[in-house]
Amino acid sequence: MVRRGKKHPVEAAFNEKQATAPVVYHDDPKTDLARWRLLDERGRQTWHFMTTDDEARAWPQSTADKYFLGLPTNLPKLPKVISPTTSVGNAISFFSHLQLPPGNWACEYGGPMFLLPGLVITWYVTETPIPSPVATEIKRYLLARQHPQDGGWGLHIEGESSVFGTAMNYVVMRLLGASEEDSRMIKARGKLHQLGGAANGPHWAKFWLSVLGCAEWDIVNPVPPELWLLPDWVPVAPWRWWIHMRQVFLPMSFIASKGFQYPLTPLTKQLREELYIQPYLSVNFASSRNSISHTDNYHPKSVFLSSINWALVNVWYPYLRTERMAKRAEDWTFELIRREDENTEYANLGPVNGPMNLLACYIQDGPDSYSVKRHRDRMHDFMWMKDEGMLMNGTNGVQTWDTAFLIEAVVAAGEAENPKWRPMLSRALEFLDDQQIREDCREQDVCYRQRRKGAWAFSTREQGYTVSDCTSEALKAVLLLQRLPGFTKLVTDDRIRDAVDTLLTMQNASSGGFSSYEPTRGSEYLEWLNAAEVFGRIMVEYDYPECTTAVITALNLFREYQDSEYRKQEIMRAIDRAVRYIVKAQRPDGSWYGSWGICFTYAGMFALESLASVGQYHGNSLAVAKACQFFIDRQMPDGGWGESYKSCETGVYSPHEKSQVVQTCWVIIALLEAKYPDRRPIERAVRLVMGRQQEDGSWDQEAIEGVFNKSWSPDGILKRFEDFEIPSAPLGEYCDDHGSPGGVALAPSQSNFIPLSPANMTGSQERLVEGPESRRSSKRFSRLSAMLHPDLSSPGEFFALQAVNELISGSHRHGTRHDPAQTAAMEMTDRNFTGQSTPDTLIPTPSPTRRPYALSPAMSGVSVEQAEKDWRSFSMQFSDMSALSRTQCNGSGLKEADLERHGSSSSGETKAEPFNLEEILRAGRNADDAAGIKPKHIGVMWENLTVRGVGGVKNIVKTFPQSFIDFFNVPETIMHILGYGKNGKQVDILKNFRGVVKPGEMVLVLGRPGSGCTSFLKVIANQRVGYTGVDGQVMYGPYEANEFGQRFRGEAVYNLEDDIHHPTLSVGQTLGFALDMKTPGKRPHGWTKNEFKQVVVDLLLKMFNIEHTRNTIVGNQFMRGVSGGERKRVSIAEMMITTACICAWDNSTRGLDASTALDYAKSLRIMTNIYKMTTFVSLYQASENIYSQFDKVMVIDEGRQVYFGPTSEARAYFEGLGFQEKPRQTTPDYLTGCTDPFERQYKQGRDESNAPSSPDSLVQAFNKSAATVQLNDEMAAYQKVIDNQKEIFENFETANRDAKRKYTPKSSVYATPFWVQVWALIQRQFLIKWQDKFSLCVSWITLIVIGLVLGTVWIDQPKTSAGAFTRGGILFMALFNNAFQAFGELGTTTLGRPIINKHRAFTFHRPSALWIAQIIVDTIYMAPQTLVFSIIVYFPSALARDPGAFFIFYLANLSAYVAMTLFFRTIGCISPNFDYAMKIASTIITFFVLTSGYLVPAQLAQVFLKWIFWINAMGLGFSVMMANEFERVNLTCTGDYLIPNGPGYGNISNQACTLQGAVQGTNLIRGDEYVKQAYSYNVNDLWRNYGLVVVLIVAFLFLNAWLSEVLRWGAGGKTVTYYAKEDKEKKRLNDQLMEKRKRRLLKQKDEGSELNIESKSVLT
Repeated sequence: MVRRGKKHPVEAAFNEKQATAPVVYHDDPKTDLARWRLLDERGRQTWHFMTTDDEARAWPQSTADKYFLGLPTNLPKLPKVISPTTSVGNAISFFSHLQLPPGNWACEYGGPMFLLPGLVITWYVTETPIPSPVATEIKRYLLARQHPQDGGWGLHIEGESSVFGTAMNYVVMRLLGASEEDSRMIKARGKLHQLGGAANGPHWAKFWLSVLGCAEWDIVNPVPPELWLLPDWVPVAPWRWWIHMRQVFLPMSFIASKGFQYPLTPLTKQLREELYIQPYLSVNFASSRNSISHTDNYHPKSVFLSSINWALVNVWYPYLRTERMAKRAEDWTFELIRREDENTEYANLGPVNGPMNLLACYIQDGPDSYSVKRHRDRMHDFMWMKDEGMLMNGTNGVQTWDTAFLIEAVVAAGEAENPKWRPMLSRALEFLDDQQIREDCREQDVCYRQRRKGAWAFSTREQGYTVSDCTSEALKAVLLLQRLPGFTKLVTDDRIRDAVDTLLTMQNASSGGFSSYEPTRGSEYLEWLNAAEVFGRIMVEYDYPECTTAVITALNLFREYQDSEYRKQEIMRAIDRAVRYIVKAQRPDGSWYGSWGICFTYAGMFALESLASVGQYHGNSLAVAKACQFFIDRQMPDGGWGESYKSCETGVYSPHEKSQVVQTCWVIIALLEAKYPDRRPIERAVRLVMGRQQEDGSWDQEAIEGVFNKSWSPDGILKRFEDFEIPSAPLGEYCDDHGSPGGVALAPSQSNFIPLSPANMTGSQERLVEGPESRRSSKRFSRLSAMLHPDLSSPGEFFALQAVNELISGSHRHGTRHDPAQTAAMEMTDRNFTGQSTPDTLIPTPSPTRRPYALSPAMSGVSVEQAEKDWRSFSMQFSDMSALSRTQCNGSGLKEADLERHGSSSSGETKAEPFNLEEILRAGRNADDAAGIKPKHIGVMWENLTVRGVGGVKNIVKTFPQSFIDFFNVPETIMHILGYGKNGKQVDILKNFRGVVKPGEMVLVLGRPGSGCTSFLKVIANQRVGYTGVDGQVMYGPYEANEFGQRFRGEAVYNLEDDIHHPTLSVGQTLGFALDMKTPGKRPHGWTKNEFKQVVVDLLLKMFNIEHTRNTIVGNQFMRGVSGGERKRVSIAEMMITTACICAWDNSTRGLDASTALDYAKSLRIMTNIYKMTTFVSLYQASENIYSQFDKVMVIDEGRQVYFGPTSEARAYFEGLGFQEKPRQTTPDYLTGCTDPFERQYKQGRDESNAPSSPDSLVQAFNKSAATVQLNDEMAAYQKVIDNQKEIFENFETANRDAKRKYTPKSSVYATPFWVQVWALIQRQFLIKWQDKFSLCVSWITLIVIGLVLGTVWIDQPKTSAGAFTRGGILFMALFNNAFQAFGELGTTTLGRPIINKHRAFTFHRPSALWIAQIIVDTIYMAPQTLVFSIIVYFPSALARDPGAFFIFYLANLSAYVAMTLFFRTIGCISPNFDYAMKIASTIITFFVLTSGYLVPAQLAQVFLKWIFWINAMGLGFSVMMANEFERVNLTCTGDYLIPNGPGYGNISNQACTLQGAVQGTNLIRGDEYVKQAYSYNVNDLWRNYGLVVVLIVAFLFLNAWLSEVLRWGAGGKTVTYYAKEDKEKKRLNDQLMEKRKRRLLKQKDEGSELNIESKSVLT
């Protein structure tokens, strides 16, 4: 620290003097630029000033030094540019002179005007001497960048003047010796005051001014180091922040916590008065904490952050923060700072945290410590010298980035094998070899650092931070050079694989995109905590098209040129997901927003390169075509493109006032990669680039080309390097594509433009020969194949290869070869190139007669064959291999990229593995064995299956009088619950069934109503609840029924006859919830859960042709929703999502018309074929077309299996038994009729005496038939499969395990862990309530109306004895109303059982998870309702006017509601049905009301009822509310409560108050005494009683959850039939009907019928 009065080293160095008159400098001091040298030590770049002539002679300036300093380079003039070839050669020649000794290139990386102040202030407060040449050149640079009109400085060199830029750079000028009377300082000060002074600066400015001592720490919003003590799971923990924010706020929090402030010096004392618009001592720093100028407030603080800052300042720091906690936080933050220093060799991440770390070490370790010395030395790494002076770079250089791009540019230009450039490229390769990071950080996880082994940093190996695109570009450069002859393989295969391994760790799981330094770790909502104010989108990592493209192209190049098998599947999945991100990120106008350059131009170039690398071009991709049109629409009159940095700030394309060479070249690259068919705009752009090239081969620096964080604009981010590297690349590509002899290539007359339209797509447009390398593997290397493959055809062919012909040559559409003209026409059908971009950019060719992806044809029905074709067409776009596989073009002998996975047609035979539905929905079958997802198929075999149940009792529907009597018949109710009521007798529902069904087979179950079809389906699906016994053996593969139910319950499911869904959920939400519960742990293609869910829902809706219902509620018989057929398809889709192997459908066509029923059956056929499932279906009145969809049929007669065999043989079998042929009757009706005594007819000569006529005789006939022999053989064969092919069932078990999500217990039958189920159910229940607007409105209206009634009836309660009892009344009624809001849960619990039981059988979720989620959602919805109700009741009735009292009143009401809700649900769980629940609840609630303490005070209650109070949430809640109210209220005894009273009785000493709690001699009654004597409530027991309410809530919740798991009321379905009681009229009609049936059975004519109908076979 500096003692007061001591002259500071900087002040002494510059001999600061006070001036009395303004000083105007005409010639500012400057150093001799010829004495500056750039030293490059293995990439570390530092500038040095030669103070003597001897030093200057000993170390002469290099060409690079002269160029960077703007001095004449004296390079020879190069040949005049007459063609792109000449231009590229000149550029490379010039660039070769700039290579530095280690092999890298250097460049300026400046632009931001807020970097130097942090460094200079740190130097000042740490008393670090500043060399005079450095100080001189810094001042000269700042004066050169001062705004010429207003005298201020902006955030960056082209920004408008701001407080941040002006205040901080003014301070720098003053610290470096500028006089306050200098006219330019006066002008700057005036601008600063015009903007409100330094008090209006942003957070970072206030921080540095506080460090300097020119502001008080009160002005700085808090950055508590305690944040670094937060557990990692906290959503706002700093490790989730973007790396730059993390490393900046780390030392900032340490320094702020220490409260470091440099002691006042004469200079800083002057600055205090110069920086503010009022005297320093009068500045209210605390109130200026959130003050900020409009010019700086780019990203205003959120209300959330402002609230947190207020709480930290006013609560945390003064009251809660202990010294011990502060020290612990400071120690840990400094430990993290130390690790950052060690892991970067003190180079640090960047120029913002570098000076801060120096200051932190100065504070902690002392001024002479090792850490401070290292930091002081490293600060020079950030400094850069140029013709305008010395600035501070945005990093310690861009060495790796520049070097990699230079190599790529030379290779793209086709000059890599030119011996002239080999030494230059060899040194560059050596540099990249040296700069690859060879090891991970020490204690990487503790430092929250990303893996870095094998990576390259942006600058140097010492800096050590992995960057995705830098690693990718360096990897590409290495791969490209090391493949060529003459270049040594310096980077070994292992190190290349290390780079690939690191890249694969950097993909964002949720989106598929790539970020910069590490994957996204936190939510975008963290931007609410953005305290920087001048930067946007800085709190977390984001997906960037630029980084994503770099990784895509690097991985493609690695697969093609290095190792095609290494981590093959993971690489392909990464590329696939990344490409889908690129397409999804495209805006409707065809553009992409760039984050690391300006802006739409920069990102568009990268995006089109990535799409080209997987075979998407202008002619076959809607996304690429739109992007090209975006660029073409913005071409300037001179042929170039120019975009302003304003685009980055506004998010809208902002053209620059003139075209820019660099951005023009970006567009050229983009159009070349996209194979844009019009040559003319590219020619014009190439002419512009060539025309601006200088004689020495360079291009002049123009406007800013790079911006990141929306407002950070580095001047040199693409400055000297890309000013001629970027132009050289597109010119080289152009030469490769078009040729350029004598400039002819640029003649407009050579334009080969063919408009992209269906009219131009004819069969005569045969594709020209392109060469074997049609796959575009890396950025700007699409032309590299000419060099690597000598047989590649001439480069002048490009524009002859029209984009449309990419889709024509040798095209195959799902295995069918098409004529090129037909294919082109198909490709263009229904495509609109100006429409909205979608992720499915490459559209599979739709036939004009059918829609892609949907069930076809048209709307008339479902074609199984066509639907499977549609399915295969849709599935191809998800294939891992298809986008990268090559296919053989017919007749050309060449290979063309397979675009099938992106939905476009491909050439040649498709070698890709098709995406399989099973792979999506249940991870049961993955065509790619490497994914490790096993097939999951299983059959069913049953032997001697017998099912018993209760029968023999005819249940009669009760009349109203009977129901009324039964309601009060408590004994009978108890007997029924305990099982002692009228039970009937046990009967055989099914008897001695046997059969086998293999995977992929469908069985139709036929029988008359009551024959046992439903029972068979339920038992075969292993759902045995409701039956008294099940005998025999049912085998699911090798598993018996009990074992299968315990381990794999969800693999066999039964769907009720009715479609049961939550009516207020939409179709999309219904299927989405099912997928939330069934998303497997191991998913194909590396999809995230959200991606998997979206793809599957889209697929199911398209597959069943119900896309239009996505947002339509499902509905039911009371609520209008989708149609019956659509609802049935929702049930089918939901069943598919269950991932079950065995599905049983019960009479699922009931209520459907014939066409819809057929569609349903065909859909089941599709499902079974694709899933290889085992399917059982019972149908009534099935048509012949429906019947033909099934493989086998089972016929049941009165619980006996009378036939089981192939559907094709069933009719002949029954005809062979002697039943009459009925050719005009459908086979299902015929088979069912053969079991009906009143319907069946025998052949001539056959009757009941010589043909089967009873169930037993039909069984005997079947057992003796050939069908039984065939069945026996099938069962024996399947038993051998079970015994011998163990692998099938091992795969089944493995697939079942893999389908489970992480943290799901292995023994669980559910696919998701319990907490995931609860969270998904919370979301679902929230939607159910929210979308039931009618119930929601009724609930609100009811509460408000009742609240108004109560509030007005008990309005203004007096604080006298007359108001004592009525206060209790209003409290009781308020509590009573809220508690009884929960009464409706009885109906919800009992009537909602079918859905719960279905989801339990489907193993979607545990019932207990539902009740936990439901009470959370109920509380969320009821909390605001109770609050509004409480306000309406509480304040008009004049209850205790105290915030705490109102809060407790509200809390008691809400808690009572929650407790009573759980109580009623518990009653519902133990009740068999709603009738029983009402009886039980009504009885118990009566006791609750009586024992609550209001109607019958506790002291007057019967002893045997008093215990109920302790389990009565209403009673406990009422005691809480009474204690809360009367603790704060004292009553005055008046009126009739005084004895005696009347005229003349005014002396209270002679009167007595009759109200409980009164004291003789005073008319004041204490409220606590009143409730104690009147109700036996002690106000001290308030929180004890509330705690008991909470205990009841927990107990009821636990009981509710436990009972829901144990009891399964209604799980057996509708097993009882109810009949109306017969009266005389009904009995007479029934007798007549039976008589008619008997006569018909005896072949007698009905009375009164004169119509004789005969049936003959005609052409049948």
